[in-house]
Amino acid sequence: MAVRRLRSQLLWLIILRAVVLTTLLGSFLLIEMLTPVGAWDPQPFYYLLGATFVFSLVYWLLHRFTPLTVSLAYLQFLGDVAIVSGLVWATGGLFSPFTFLYFVVIVLASILLFRQGALWITSVSFLAFGLLAVLTYLGYLPPQVVTEDRQVEVGLSETYYRLFLHMLGFYTVAWLTSYLSENVRRSRVQIEEKTSQIETLEALNQLIVESISAGLVTTDDEGRITFVNRVAAEILERSPDELRGRGMEEVLLPAGAMAETARVLGERRAHRMEIPYASPSGRPLHLGVGVSRLAAPAGGFLFLAEDLTELKRLEEEVRFKDRMAAVGEMAAGLAHEIRNPLASMSGSAQVLCRDLPLAGDQEQLMGIIVKESQRLDGIIRDFLAYARTGILEPRETDLAEAVRETVQLMRGSELGEAYEVRVEGGPAPCVADPNQMRTVVWNLLRNAVRAMPGGGLLTVRVSREERVARLVVTDTGCGMTPEEQRRAMEPFHGSFPGGTGLGLAIVYRIVQDHGGWITIRSQSGIGTEVAVTLPLEPGRPRAAWSEAEAAPGRMGRT
Repeated sequence: MAVRRLRSQLLWLIILRAVVLTTLLGSFLLIEMLTPVGAWDPQPFYYLLGATFVFSLVYWLLHRFTPLTVSLAYLQFLGDVAIVSGLVWATGGLFSPFTFLYFVVIVLASILLFRQGALWITSVSFLAFGLLAVLTYLGYLPPQVVTEDRQVEVGLSETYYRLFLHMLGFYTVAWLTSYLSENVRRSRVQIEEKTSQIETLEALNQLIVESISAGLVTTDDEGRITFVNRVAAEILERSPDELRGRGMEEVLLPAGAMAETARVLGERRAHRMEIPYASPSGRPLHLGVGVSRLAAPAGGFLFLAEDLTELKRLEEEVRFKDRMAAVGEMAAGLAHEIRNPLASMSGSAQVLCRDLPLAGDQEQLMGIIVKESQRLDGIIRDFLAYARTGILEPRETDLAEAVRETVQLMRGSELGEAYEVRVEGGPAPCVADPNQMRTVVWNLLRNAVRAMPGGGLLTVRVSREERVARLVVTDTGCGMTPEEQRRAMEPFHGSFPGGTGLGLAIVYRIVQDHGGWITIRSQSGIGTEVAVTLPLEPGRPRAAWSEAEAAPGRMGRT
């Protein structure tokens, strides 16, 4: 950086020298026009100006085409000392009014080359001036002409005296200016170091702010947003420029929340709340928002927002699993205890119907007993199938083949002319239990048929992607309400008359055992889409799935 600065300063010095030379040339021409002919000889001045122009051109070429910097600086100052010495000789030697130019060169050398360079240039300047004085005194140089009719005779003592004064002046100026330039250099270095540290801290602070997983928002005391990090902008689905300057109650918080937050923060250091948020894209989110006072002279608030939507879904899924596990264990034991006496009752009723002469209401009542006993036995059988932990027997299975077989089987029982069935997609091989896959397809198709009591279109799509196989069943039936979708996987919450409410619960258990997930999308009065996603290898841990793989659906209920 110091070399680049010196190089830039040298370029400005070349430009400044060219400007001064041009000004001097114009001055000499004007003096020549206004001075009588023969009053003074302008030739030496023009030679000096020409030589200086040549030197400046050489300096510029060296500056442009060579990497030399410090050497070029010394070369320029040495050239300047030579030009000044020639000008001093041409204008009176020891009595020249242009000796002050030595001081200019020394000052510039002190500024650009600091103390060491200043002392070198000062020494060269004094040697040049002393050599000029000595050569003139000894007669090796013609005497300096001050006026046309008068020459100055300089004695030895006068020569020594003036040399001593100039030496004292040269080194004093060099020491003072180099002292100041050294201080300036040290201050500049310190400023650059501090600036670099500040820039590093700012970059680190910005990196930390942008790298934290929570959305960070700062506001003033009125709740107007002053800063938004990248995560907060992504959560709110707005750009930082769009958010900056808007009120938090306008963007995120409910009305009156800022006043309540300010009141709470007057009593404690931090406040946390959980709020629902409807994003601009329509995606419902559940956000956890922590707020504290901003430690800044102007005051304000610091908000940290986290997207808890997935966490809440996982918590709900865990609660659902725990509840179903407890209910399943208890009910499985109870079902076993009920099933044995129920079988005895059903068998006894059938024997009585066969052996006793029953007629009228007695025969009808006995038939109800037998029928309801069989229906209750079917409910218990389905429930035991749901509650029983499945033992997987995975092998290479084609989902498309399982779908075609199940559809063909249902055509003889469940499906009639009122239903149009479309099976789409080619082979979808995966490693799964084929019998349980047929159970999944059977229950999904039965639910779809029951959702269309008057007939409709039933579409089954099967596909295999890079790491998953998918089965999607779509109907044009009655659809489901949001509450029905939320409880669809729970046992005994079926909405079809005559059903046990265990079909989707059994599907859920099988898919879960295979490490997959189920997604339900439905709209009341329009239809329902149930998508089953299975890993190509059963039982793969959920943590092994990438975000891209899980994007089309969610494990469990949605």
